[in-house]
Amino acid sequence: MTRFSHLRLLAAALAALGAMTAFAACGGDDDEDDGGEVTQPAATATKGAASPAAVAGNISIENPFARATTNDVSAIFMTIKNSGSTADRLVNAKVDSSVAGVVEVHETVTQGATSKMQKVAGIDIPANSSAELKSGGYHIMLMNVKREIKEGETLDVTVVFEKAGEVKVKAPVVAVGGMPGMNMGGGATPGSGGGMAMTTIAVKDAFARATTNDVAGVFMTITNSGAADRLIAAKIDSAIAGVVEVHETVTQGSTSKMQKVEGIDIPANGTAELKPGGYHVMLLNVKREIKAGETLELTLVFQKAGEIKVKANVVEMGASGGMAR
Repeated sequence: MTRFSHLRLLAAALAALGAMTAFAACGGDDDEDDGGEVTQPAATATKGAASPAAVAGNISIENPFARATTNDVSAIFMTIKNSGSTADRLVNAKVDSSVAGVVEVHETVTQGATSKMQKVAGIDIPANSSAELKSGGYHIMLMNVKREIKEGETLDVTVVFEKAGEVKVKAPVVAVGGMPGMNMGGGATPGSGGGMAMTTIAVKDAFARATTNDVAGVFMTITNSGAADRLIAAKIDSAIAGVVEVHETVTQGSTSKMQKVEGIDIPANGTAELKPGGYHVMLLNVKREIKAGETLELTLVFQKAGEIKVKANVVEMGASGGMAR
């Protein structure tokens, strides 16, 4: 064989070797190996401005977000999709121990007018279907929170599945009642006002009475465009009032008295009016004079909608107020 023939054979061998290397780098036929099904490594992507997603095997997680803290608990929500032909199950979740001491999978259960959260063993993700972790339903609960979880930051969360294994998720933190990627302004706002309400509750025409002693009433109209909810508490800066209660004025004969109630029902697709002579939020042990013309900021607490911040105009005794802007 001539020297020229040797060179041609060497060039052909090098070309074949190059093709094999390129094939391997692109993945080749690696959907299966001796270990069975291959799980794709966790990968992140974005959907819109604030909807990080994560994928592992047939499981994909979309629109995860967490709630900013107002006490030592928080919650994480997301949509989990299963594109496979077999069901999977969310069995656990984890965050850094410097964020929270306990992480559990929870469900909100409503019995009559009472709702409570309880730990569950897992959440089924049906084959070729999805499961939504949302306010008032399934969610991941962070308890014994070690530090303030602030609106605008991002939490690293590991979600654990029976089959797909661990999936790392980045969850933007939004105000209580908020949802990532949305914004609205003015009026009564869920959380700190940084996101559009997931809730169907809206508050308008909130006003408070100027003080003539150490008590004051706060009034408003609450509308509900969804399922029934319940106003169960209210809060205000402790420098303004030492006690805040939900009250009702009860008239017996010629005598009227105010008494604390456990809550005010907000009917489905209905309205509840807090007004003089009826239901109202009562400020007791008022610490300073509340003057006509100022604006009070208070937080309403609902069973399902969570906390909603409201601004109430202060008016003279006997006057009615308009919506605080």
